[in-house]
Amino acid sequence: MVPTWVHIIYYLYGIPLILLYALIIIVLLKKNTTFSSTFYSFIALFGIQDILYYGLVQYEVRGPVSELLLTTVFSGLQIHSPKWHVVLFFIRISLEFNGVVSTVVLALFRVSSMLLPLSHERRWKNTLPIVVCLNILLPFGLYGYLLLNKAILLCAGSNTNVVGCFMVYDHSFTNHGMSQEVVEISSALETGNQPFYFVLSYVSSSCQHWHYEYDHDELHDSR
Repeated sequence: MVPTWVHIIYYLYGIPLILLYALIIIVLLKKNTTFSSTFYSFIALFGIQDILYYGLVQYEVRGPVSELLLTTVFSGLQIHSPKWHVVLFFIRISLEFNGVVSTVVLALFRVSSMLLPLSHERRWKNTLPIVVCLNILLPFGLYGYLLLNKAILLCAGSNTNVVGCFMVYDHSFTNHGMSQEVVEISSALETGNQPFYFVLSYVSSSCQHWHYEYDHDELHDSR
């Protein structure tokens, strides 16, 4: 857990830098006749992505490890996590991937400006719509399954009471691997000594449905 004063230091230099970045993008967009090169179009496009990514990281990564925000904002969201949390996670991972793509595109642009100084601008202007489409389509192709994400809540019992549970999400195709999140559960549920499984499925934007899957015969025998 990160103390509040550490987050204050983060934002003392982070927020001014991101505001300066936003100001540069605004100037590039307003003075598009002056900065008409495709290079500046890429800078504006990738800059907007970077700013969105910064905002999502504060909510999804830094926020939950802040002592202050954990108790005031994130407390109680572990079990009843709404659908838009999954959407935000997908957007953050997509922007993270697009950040790598933008680095490669800008590097290729600089190399082509040296190898093809007379024609590289015309060539890149034709590829601008393709890059924009790839920025939208590639994340859906690579990480679209996250929008259909399902979680399994694994619980273990002791002395006929539930003593602990953890949530498992299948993020094995992302850089996060398999993530586990500790969840408190009521000890009034009796399960014998056998673990049981909750499969959480997001089936609509307004509600979640819990499906209880366990072997009734095995549960009965364990008692």
